[in-house]
Amino acid sequence: MRSGMYHETILYMDSALFQPLDPVLDPYYSHLRRTLYGLMADFSISLKEKQHYTEITQQKRLLMMSVHPEGSFFHELVRADYLRVAELYDSALHVMDSYEAQHPITGQDEEPIFAITRAQIYHKIGDRQQEKHYLIISALADLRNSIREYVSLRELAVLLYEEGDIDRAFRYLQCAMEDALEASERVRSIEMNTVFPVVEQAYLQQVQRRQYWMLIGIISSSILLIVLIIYFLYVIKKGKQLSALNKRLEKSNEELKESNRIKDAYVGRYMETASLLIDRFDNYRKQLKSLAHKQQFKQLTDIVDSQRYTQEQLNAFYHDFDEAFLNLFPDFVDKVKELLVPEAEFRIKQGEQLNTDLRVLCCIRLGITDSTQIASFLRYSLSTIYNSRTRMRNLAKGNRDEFEQKVTTL
Repeated sequence: MRSGMYHETILYMDSALFQPLDPVLDPYYSHLRRTLYGLMADFSISLKEKQHYTEITQQKRLLMMSVHPEGSFFHELVRADYLRVAELYDSALHVMDSYEAQHPITGQDEEPIFAITRAQIYHKIGDRQQEKHYLIISALADLRNSIREYVSLRELAVLLYEEGDIDRAFRYLQCAMEDALEASERVRSIEMNTVFPVVEQAYLQQVQRRQYWMLIGIISSSILLIVLIIYFLYVIKKGKQLSALNKRLEKSNEELKESNRIKDAYVGRYMETASLLIDRFDNYRKQLKSLAHKQQFKQLTDIVDSQRYTQEQLNAFYHDFDEAFLNLFPDFVDKVKELLVPEAEFRIKQGEQLNTDLRVLCCIRLGITDSTQIASFLRYSLSTIYNSRTRMRNLAKGNRDEFEQKVTTL
């Protein structure tokens, strides 16, 4: 029977009729014959042959009901199965409901077969949800009871496949196939071979689709990651540029503040010096006027011809300039010395704070870089300014061309 030789099995069982059969075996004998004819109906090729074996199977169901006491589990189960095949689905469900209401289905052999019979009825009705529910109950009972010759898990897999749940359908069919092979159930293996390749192909296609979309996802994620990295680097670059710009702005603000401080200091100093010069020239005018009134022409001529007064005013200008600059930049001289070679020296006259070279550098620090303007401002000759600037560059450390630029930042 396990090898699928149903006709030969029936002939062998018929030979047993020539010997007395123990009445205790009647139910089991009837069950075997119904099962054999049912399987022959399932595997029939022609419709006529299928119909023939189906009619015989129904007769065997009636025989089974006669050998089982009325109201017993197998009597009611076979009765419901008979009504199912007769397409009396409501009556079949009524029989099962009535029995279940009086007898809880908990037996190891009763639960899976009772559930799958219900599932088959709901399949005919078209109630897929209830069919799935009872197929699950039957499959769980079979697995729990270590029954490997089952149908419910295979039917559940087919139902799930039709619903599009390819993953579970494939796993369930794979489990059913492995159990059938382990149990050497050739018939169940043949049954599953009709549907397993279809589900397996669908499963492989689904895996391929997942791999394809996974690849697309990986590529998309990689592209997005690259874009994010580029954007991150761009933000860092812009941040650095912004930071550098902020530093330049801060430096410009500091320079502007410094410029305003210098301007304010020199404006005040200029006004003070201008007022002082006016007073000096007014006194000088009064002195000359007095000498003219007294007709002391020789003294008047000596004063006009003398450079003393001009030199005194120039010395006073240098004194005011030195004092004003050193008030603003008290450590300027020391910083200049740091830019020069160690042997460089500043010779400063007694009573003065700066010399000609330092005053030229002071003008450069104040932003006056044109030699003509420096010469005009300090009342020096243009050659003196050129010589001073050349001399200081020659004494500078490092790159001489950068010396004056460094002076502007002291």
